[in-house]
Amino acid sequence: MTQIRIHLAPEHLTEGTPEEKAAFGLVTFLADGRSLTQGYDTFIDGPREGPLVSGYHLAEWLAWNWWRLKCEPRPPSPPGHSWQFAHALNTIGEGYVWPNLTIHSDGFRAVLESRRSVNDHTVFRYFGAMPVLAQWSDVEAAIDHFVGVVLSRLDGATVRASNLHTVWEELRVERANPELARYRALEAKLGYDPGEADEAILNARLAEARTLGDEAMGELASLAAMGAPDAAQLMTADELRALARQKGQSMNARDGVSLAPAGSLPWGTCPAHEIGVELAHWVRAQTDAGDGQIGDRELVALAGAQLSILTPERTRGPLSFGLLDEGGMATAILSGTRTENRRFELARLIGDRIMRHEGSLFPVTDARTYRQKAQRAFAAELLAPIAAVKGMAGGDFSEDRQEEIAEHFRVSPMVINRLLKNNRVIDRDPFDYLDVA
Repeated sequence: MTQIRIHLAPEHLTEGTPEEKAAFGLVTFLADGRSLTQGYDTFIDGPREGPLVSGYHLAEWLAWNWWRLKCEPRPPSPPGHSWQFAHALNTIGEGYVWPNLTIHSDGFRAVLESRRSVNDHTVFRYFGAMPVLAQWSDVEAAIDHFVGVVLSRLDGATVRASNLHTVWEELRVERANPELARYRALEAKLGYDPGEADEAILNARLAEARTLGDEAMGELASLAAMGAPDAAQLMTADELRALARQKGQSMNARDGVSLAPAGSLPWGTCPAHEIGVELAHWVRAQTDAGDGQIGDRELVALAGAQLSILTPERTRGPLSFGLLDEGGMATAILSGTRTENRRFELARLIGDRIMRHEGSLFPVTDARTYRQKAQRAFAAELLAPIAAVKGMAGGDFSEDRQEEIAEHFRVSPMVINRLLKNNRVIDRDPFDYLDVA
């Protein structure tokens, strides 16, 4: 796994606050020793591994945004201002030309996106670099080390009781306290800064999460943040139950495929798509489909559902999910308006239940969380195994051929295109990695 390091090489600064002067220097972000902050410095008329900036302001920003960096995934659509200010270093300000570097995580694996400067007239122009995938724990360790270095610089300059000292101590307490950590994590997934969310509402949702599942509640939070990035509100348990009564169909989970087998890949320790693909192979082996199409009847049998669940709806619902009761009976809602989409959603729901069987809620969303990535990979490989897709293509991966293959497996052409890209059968943009990170 990629080793991340944030390095500060002290330099002298004649003006500024005591905090700024104490931690001023050359800052570099390194991934396996490769600089993500290299650029052209007009003052020396040559390249540098990083800019001369205030390490204090960077440490303060990393500490304040720690929960959002860890818990808030990148949205599928262009991020709003709130997300950018919590994840993009070039929003720090304070008069410096900060790296054009964005950091985000699905809770387990982090992405560091380094892009070249768009302004050719700044004093430091960043070259940019290929995106870096790393374990969040490695990014966390790099942040901890860097903030520790900055605090040591402050102590050496007899600068104490700074805002960084306060924020870092509060963060230390939150990370060490499981209940405070639950609160901050859910708040961050909703897109709020620490202390910004309504405390009573958030505590009510956390109480419901003890039944629905913490992780599932977090999925709803990420979905809510995508829909209303500046004022996200979580669905309540009562709202979910009402929606299930109005639009849901019964599903007997005990009649479907059994839970994940022993020895499957540990959750969070590898790319999410690897878990999804491995379990899809395990489920497919229990069917009579071979490498061919899984029919509607076989698919609903794997879910313990009725064939009517695949009947298209005229309008798209707000959310696809399964809700389990204490007796093993469930209500499932699919939101797709086409049979192909509903097949994919039902496959995701099957995968979610066998992978993450804690709690009573099984959400299927568009969020780029680790859980949703695993779901999508499971559904794609279950319905259209990559080996069979490549065999059918016979070397022809044109758009028309992809559509023919999609029609054969009864999935959308987008599923086939994503399968081919994720398995590196066809080229993809270097930054097109977000569903497999």
